[in-house]
Amino acid sequence: MPKVKVARKSTFIDMTPMSDVATLLLTFFILTTQFKGEEAITVDTPSSIAEFKVPERNIMTISVDKEGKVYFSLDGKFKRKIMIEKVNQDFNLGLTDEQIEKFSNLPGFAVPLQDLPNYLKLNSQDMQQAKNNPGIPIDTSLDQTKNQLLIWIGYGRVATAERNMQDPNVGKPITADVAIKADQKVPYKTIKGIINALQSKKINKYILITDLDKSDKPVED
Repeated sequence: MPKVKVARKSTFIDMTPMSDVATLLLTFFILTTQFKGEEAITVDTPSSIAEFKVPERNIMTISVDKEGKVYFSLDGKFKRKIMIEKVNQDFNLGLTDEQIEKFSNLPGFAVPLQDLPNYLKLNSQDMQQAKNNPGIPIDTSLDQTKNQLLIWIGYGRVATAERNMQDPNVGKPITADVAIKADQKVPYKTIKGIINALQSKKINKYILITDLDKSDKPVED
């Protein structure tokens, strides 16, 4: 009995639809991914066992290095621009449009209010030098001339609420949360000044940024 010959079929697979799907997915991830912004300073934070994700939007971050130098940052270029425009007007800093634009691109700053005009005249390399970042003046008092962190906290919240009102995707005056990122060797006096400033603005809830302690330590009885 003769063998039945099975007709050979082509093994060619059209990859065009798969390529189209891969391209669409790649485009989606590129357009929707939010990259972490550059940090003003590197801080050796204390460790803890608490796990809490710091919000990426509507957040003011107060960073303190081991010497007690205070940095301030606010998320979002448009929020920073609204903030500095209001500060410039109310405190007569005399900033130019170019300096305001430059400030809106800063990841953070540690400059007294009166030195801000000259600071914004520097090039990017000189702006990063420690001598040009003496820290935002702060003490345990509630005097804005001595504790300038009060100014930035107040204007940062106003700018965030105003920007969220302008955003068609939000449309509500949502204000900013506060995160404190302090070096584990920071003097207590500085932390007390920060907490006093927050409480004076009726901010009694804030986020303390720490490193997750992953060490497996035995539990003591």
